Amino acid sequence: MNLNSLRVFYHVATKRSFSLAAQSLFITQPAVSKSIRELENQTGLALLERAAKGKVIRLTEPGQVLYAHAKEVFAIEKAAEEALKARAGLTQGKLTLGASSTVANYWLTQYMAEFTRQHPDISLELIVGNSADVENALAHCHIDIGFIEGECTRPDIHAKNWLNEPMVLINAAKTNWTSISAQQLNNATWLLRERGSGTRSVVDNYFLQHGLKPQNSIIFGSNESIVNGVANGLGIAIVPQVVAESLIKIGQITPLTVPPQWLPKVRPLFSLTFKGRPLSPSATSFLAQIQGKTNNQD
Repeated sequence: MNLNSLRVFYHVATKRSFSLAAQSLFITQPAVSKSIRELENQTGLALLERAAKGKVIRLTEPGQVLYAHAKEVFAIEKAAEEALKARAGLTQGKLTLGASSTVANYWLTQYMAEFTRQHPDISLELIVGNSADVENALAHCHIDIGFIEGECTRPDIHAKNWLNEPMVLINAAKTNWTSISAQQLNNATWLLRERGSGTRSVVDNYFLQHGLKPQNSIIFGSNESIVNGVANGLGIAIVPQVVAESLIKIGQITPLTVPPQWLPKVRPLFSLTFKGRPLSPSATSFLAQIQGKTNNQD
């Protein structure tokens, strides 16, 4: 069924007049008549009883049935328009974010709180996984924006550096290394994240940069468990400084004192958007807020 013809019929049925329908639609009366004829030909049913001059138009029984459905169709259309306008004005809607664990636990919530204060009618949801999980969730439209540590691996995703995060090489506080060498690092037990984690990619790059091939490692599912493992003497690790700060302050772990060339580099945190996919107004606003805040911090 031609939706434009149905719209003309709806206005004729509502106004009970071809001329009034034409005025409300800003088209000519012959155009109205043509649309009604086409609709009746398409359905094979008479929808209107043509009235004598000066008389109102009456609907046939099939016309009454179609008019009832037309009212529902255009009520839904109006509701859709109003819902979109509300979202465009950030007075309604939902924003779903995806973030790797460190970004979610230590960086993102402060921005979410600020966004909620500014836009209390936008519902927020945060989905947490490792960096690979976040990339996949964005590609499959499960989230609107992603936030990860380290480089993005998918060519169909646009990654933008929005913050640089310091990393730290840590050991248990009771263990004292007076010097550091490649052999010593190779002989140590390393506490590592799983593959696909942003922290793991930083550590793998560190090993590659320094020609390290550690023989002993233990895999953990979170940076917090790694830090606690280091505090209990399981081994050494490279983790985000923000994760280790609390245990460093109370003396349970310590940053290893190493020459500058052995210090781990800062790692970039990236916001992710899918290439060619339009952003909602709420997603655009959230990204602008984050970029503005981090620029001000710089």
